[in-house]
Amino acid sequence: MWDLKLLKTFVAVVDRGRFTAAAGCLHLTQSAVSHQIRRLETQLGTRLFQRSRAECRLTADGDRLYRDVAQLVHQADALWQTYRSDELQGVIRVGAADDGFTPVLAAALKQFSAAHPKVYVDFEIGLTREIQSRFNAGEFDLVLVRCRADELFGEPLLEEPLNWYVPDEFHLADTKPIPLAAGPFPCLYRETMTHGLERAGLAYDVVVTCPSHIGIKTAVQSGMAVSALPASLLTGLKSEQQNGAAAHLPTLPRSKLTIARQSHLSEGTSAYALYTTLLTLKQTAEKQPSDPTV
Repeated sequence: MWDLKLLKTFVAVVDRGRFTAAAGCLHLTQSAVSHQIRRLETQLGTRLFQRSRAECRLTADGDRLYRDVAQLVHQADALWQTYRSDELQGVIRVGAADDGFTPVLAAALKQFSAAHPKVYVDFEIGLTREIQSRFNAGEFDLVLVRCRADELFGEPLLEEPLNWYVPDEFHLADTKPIPLAAGPFPCLYRETMTHGLERAGLAYDVVVTCPSHIGIKTAVQSGMAVSALPASLLTGLKSEQQNGAAAHLPTLPRSKLTIARQSHLSEGTSAYALYTTLLTLKQTAEKQPSDPTV
């Protein structure tokens, strides 16, 4: 007896080219998709994919199976959509750090809302430490925040360097104490910068306080201060570390963008469906250079 659920997963992987992308559209985790494919291969007694880190290719048997069942699965899915009465609905509370709300994330939220019109996403942007604290208190179902690379929180989507940036024609050796632009307390980058400078014995003065990384970028570009942010967030600025002046500033730990969900969320709920959709952002991040440069 054919298991239509397993066939649907198989067709989704082929149609989208990657296990991660299939997981998002099926509202499953990537491990669940992999498990279902292994079950199908066991039932059929043959391998369906040739797997590698870069891609997954169909074997000869996999290609034959896809040609035989793809139309059937698509027709069954269309029929299900016609008669289904269990459409996802409800309110999902999502929190995100200012620097975690990217165009890719906005596009993913728009796509999810279009697919599930009865689901209302209550989205709030704030500082990483505040969002984390409120998540731990149960105020959010899902959160997307920046953390230190060694911090155990959520599922990592992207890891990259946390670099020092200075405005053009600005020389740290000529300025003491070092003028900083940073977010208000509690701010991950503020605590990382100040702790690093203190350990290095370098004096500093926070001259610009702004909760938005866009405002901090403006402060750096205007020549008011220096700052540190993930490399992917700033363009057009001179990096001390990239221009041979790293000796003036301490090396900072790497940062990561993570997604976390409340442990009680189960498959079939609207919040879990959004969680698996946002996990596909990792696929987009994996296509980018591991150490983005300015």
